[in-house]
Amino acid sequence: MKKIGCVVCVLFLCLITGCQKTPDEVKKRMEQYGSHSKVEIQDGHYIKPSKVTTSQKEALQTKTQNLILPEEIHLGEWDKVYELSLHYMEDFAEKREEIAKLFTGQDIAWEYEANAESLVKDDDFYIYDNGEDCVLCTSDNGFASMNCGSVYQYTYHSEEGNGEYTLFDRNDEKALEQTLWNGKDASTVQAEAAYMEQWMKEYWAGYEQPDFTYKVKNGMVYKDGGLELLSMTIQRYYEGVPFTSNGSEMAEDRKGKSYMARTDAGIHVGLTKKNKFEKFSNLTGGLLVKDAVEIDKVIDLATAIKLVEQELSGFKKLEVLDIVVQYDMFPKYQYKAPKGEKKEDCYGKGVKVFARPVYSFVLSKDIGNIDKPDYTINESEWYGYIDVDMQDGTIYCDLQDVHYEGEDYGTAD
Repeated sequence: MKKIGCVVCVLFLCLITGCQKTPDEVKKRMEQYGSHSKVEIQDGHYIKPSKVTTSQKEALQTKTQNLILPEEIHLGEWDKVYELSLHYMEDFAEKREEIAKLFTGQDIAWEYEANAESLVKDDDFYIYDNGEDCVLCTSDNGFASMNCGSVYQYTYHSEEGNGEYTLFDRNDEKALEQTLWNGKDASTVQAEAAYMEQWMKEYWAGYEQPDFTYKVKNGMVYKDGGLELLSMTIQRYYEGVPFTSNGSEMAEDRKGKSYMARTDAGIHVGLTKKNKFEKFSNLTGGLLVKDAVEIDKVIDLATAIKLVEQELSGFKKLEVLDIVVQYDMFPKYQYKAPKGEKKEDCYGKGVKVFARPVYSFVLSKDIGNIDKPDYTINESEWYGYIDVDMQDGTIYCDLQDVHYEGEDYGTAD
């Protein structure tokens, strides 16, 4: 039981989702490019990044056969985008005493774990488990996890329940007004989201990038017996643009060797009382920006929509819930090494990560019934995404692996 709390948090991004049959022509095209396709833009229209948000209404009038576009989208408030070079932290575990005080207000007895059973095998890894109601973990690469109190009891000691859950995102005003808890702990989703954003700014940004901002992306209110849990996903922002929290993606090189192609930067928290979180995990670790190169022109949204239309030719007609601008993240690490050299872990300390801006098309997914949902939002389970690189039109998607909601169209099975 000792290591489970930490390991589950890190392995969360590797969950496998259900499948559906894929049209032969789409399947054939996917076999050619894997999970991403670089498309030649013949009639591409490039604009200044600052013009993207002002042209969105016109772009949403684009006629489509394979997409049901929303009436309103949320591209954010920004006027610049960058090619970013980042890296994971290298000595974060040295701050473990501070982290313990930050999370619990107490001094604790950390235990060193050599080659811990996590995805960060070569980092110094520390764990605290009192065996009753609290597990903390931290690692050199900036990884930090807390699982205490009611969340701990629910995770390790409760039977699978059939509680009720409701999902929300930060643009759902009605859901944000939902009342939580009772008596002196009574609050709202919106108030608790604001509390966590302020807490991240005051207490966490200093450990990462001081100019990062943090905003709640989405969440879940889950009620099961005496438990009422507010679970939220928080995104890091760099100058107004968030880093992806959509999940990670494995790929294979030409020799069939697997590697992590895209990674994730979500932060998950869980609250069971007003202004008190008992669950925290930054999943893959802490990030620092090394270099930022401003991009002077990007593909306009209408062109991105047409590229997705082209890619979905012959597939189901899919409903797009939203279109957002975000940074997709690509780790650069030595996943295979020449003889005598050491392989690197994709989340290892000091590993480089490159980030590029994309238009991310958020898709509705048939998630079915979940008896006992995790205490975090699993992006790859709740939603689907098609991402279009804003510079060169490369498309990233997982249509061959998941079941999406949408109208039957064309030759879809």
